Amino acid sequence: MALGRASKSAFHTKLNPSGVGLKAIFSSDIDYWEVLDMTEVVEEAYELVDDGLITEADFRDFVFAKPASFHAETNPDFFKGTAVDGAVETLLSP
Repeated sequence: MALGRASKSAFHTKLNPSGVGLKAIFSSDIDYWEVLDMTEVVEEAYELVDDGLITEADFRDFVFAKPASFHAETNPDFFKGTAVDGAVETLLSP
């Protein structure tokens, strides 16, 4: 899986300058011709956790917290009325 091995470096603060984590966000060409079963895309991304490359907390940040923050910071109403509206509101509340 191309996603996995490169993405892990964003979470390894010992490898990054000044010990910072990068704000990597999950994205996928889910509609690309090579994706035979779109239900497996996130499952394959979770292999990062299964293989011990990142933690479950890192994975949550990767697929939810960082993308949600990215969109909501530029447009606070981006998720209004969606299935994740409440979860995003909770995430962003102080």
